[in-house]
Amino acid sequence: MSGASIEISDRALRPAEIRSASLNEAARTIDVIWSTGARVKRYDWAEGGFYWEELDMSPGAVDLGRLNAGASLLDSHLQGSMANRLGAVIPGSARLEGGKGIATVVLSTSKSGDQILADLKVGLTLPVSIGYRVSAYQRDEGTGDELPVLTATRWEPMEISAVGVPADPGAKARGEPSEPRIKVPVTSATRGEAAAGAMEFEMSETELASRAVEQERTRTSMISQIGLQHRAGAPLTQKALAEGFTVEQFREAIMDKNVREYDRNPTFLIAPQHGGHSDLPLAQALSEAISARLDRSFTPSEGSRAYVGLSAPEMARSALEARGEGTRGMSPNQLVQRALHTTSDFPTALLLAGSRQLARGYESAPSGLKLIAKKTTARDFRPKATIVLAGGGQLLKVNEHGEFKRASFVEGLEQYALSSFGRIFGITRQALVNDDLGVFADLPARFGRAANDFEANYLAEMLERNPKMGDALAVFHVSHANLAASGSALSVASLSAARLAMRQQTDANGDLVAIVPKYLIVPSALETIAEQLLATITPTSTADANPFAGKLELIVEPRLKNATAWYLSADPALFASVEFAHLEGEEGPQMDQRIGFDVDGTEFKVALDFGAAVTDFRGLYKNPGA
Repeated sequence: MSGASIEISDRALRPAEIRSASLNEAARTIDVIWSTGARVKRYDWAEGGFYWEELDMSPGAVDLGRLNAGASLLDSHLQGSMANRLGAVIPGSARLEGGKGIATVVLSTSKSGDQILADLKVGLTLPVSIGYRVSAYQRDEGTGDELPVLTATRWEPMEISAVGVPADPGAKARGEPSEPRIKVPVTSATRGEAAAGAMEFEMSETELASRAVEQERTRTSMISQIGLQHRAGAPLTQKALAEGFTVEQFREAIMDKNVREYDRNPTFLIAPQHGGHSDLPLAQALSEAISARLDRSFTPSEGSRAYVGLSAPEMARSALEARGEGTRGMSPNQLVQRALHTTSDFPTALLLAGSRQLARGYESAPSGLKLIAKKTTARDFRPKATIVLAGGGQLLKVNEHGEFKRASFVEGLEQYALSSFGRIFGITRQALVNDDLGVFADLPARFGRAANDFEANYLAEMLERNPKMGDALAVFHVSHANLAASGSALSVASLSAARLAMRQQTDANGDLVAIVPKYLIVPSALETIAEQLLATITPTSTADANPFAGKLELIVEPRLKNATAWYLSADPALFASVEFAHLEGEEGPQMDQRIGFDVDGTEFKVALDFGAAVTDFRGLYKNPGA
């Protein structure tokens, strides 16, 4: 290695590290220490033999141009597709501090970027590596058996990558590279004191590329095969291939698609069962058999009754045999384990049965406050604006030319957005082998009720919090003419005053709206008084007549914490003042599934995308009570 140049790879790689404490979840940013200049053992392909490579971390040696121009954060140094771009360096953030190279990277909003952010939030590490190019070295000869040290005196970081394995701890020569190589000039210098630092070894770009190609070939083959077996359809399969879905993510996408199609249409696109029992798809038949065991009130269809008496391992056997796998001699444990980790219908059947229990729990105790609200959906998680009729809703006189004035709808001041809420639970492989579905029977229904309770609490808290509206005034405000000037006990007189106030409400143009209240909303403490006030009685005189008998419907909301305040609300079908929304196509809580790693079995995620807001103060009235 005595020549005036050295032949090296066009782009070298080094492990880097992240500063976990620097994570800014809202901005999706985190700091990366992309180099400390520490020694790495290299091999000279022109002359042969090993040497130590060090990076000069002085400002005159490092070209930060590419990083500060917004260099990419890549997936495993793969540069061929934008699908491999996980984020980017924030322009101008790359700098040298205390002998270290530091930069701030922002994660993309892609699925991969979201996964990395979620991992960082729960404390998982993010192995990273840097790709760089050297244009000049200074050589220090070793003494005796010591290896020479080449210090990169002019070099440029090219990109930062998230990698599965940041460095190979084995000290070995790299295989002959097929990647482009360049010759870098080397100047000699007297051997000085060796720079301190950890001695690190790395995997060659050839090895990395070869591994990546093999992994991609395996991923493509498995996704294509699974897509055909489960009739996923060309669009979903092509999307998975193009966007870099893992095999597990693709399975989850198929399950999500199948559950949605099942909810919309009895035809479930899962491979049909074998054995001639019926035309009912096997996943659906097994799920109904599970549901019949979990809920005695559930009546399975004719095609699923043949499976009702089977244990969980025997259902797993049926799913395996339906896809042509031999199960003779398999133990219950082997049946369950095999069925969970293949593309059989068994995991999907569990998901469908769990979703059915989840829906049953969600619908078991609806919140009374939902009666006063308009139910709608949102297409995404961006702020959802209300729509109002511009210029009021009055009819205008047609002029002598027969021209009608056009009414238009505009975006209102009130906006709200959906948020996501959820939990994860698991059912162990041992429970399935033991045919113990008790936990599985209870938890989905419990989470369904929890989702319903969450929505009810959300609406009750919003009503009592009295949030500000688009006009900067609280919902219940004297200027809105929907708040009693002074609190009074629930009585005919106070109810009469509240009703009059609602009837006298006007729109933005000052035109009378004449809202008729339909619901009386009270906390539990006022339930008896409210029932007496709304009761139908036979009066002996005019003075004894109850003017509100049969006029108002009572809603008792135990979640209201103020024991004296009461409310009136209009019929949301005639005048909506409160609105709540779920994500379009996913009304109510949704269940998803993956084969567990934290749990030896299968994990289920219950997610609820929900939002609510007061959209118009005119249909609500509040009396603080005595």
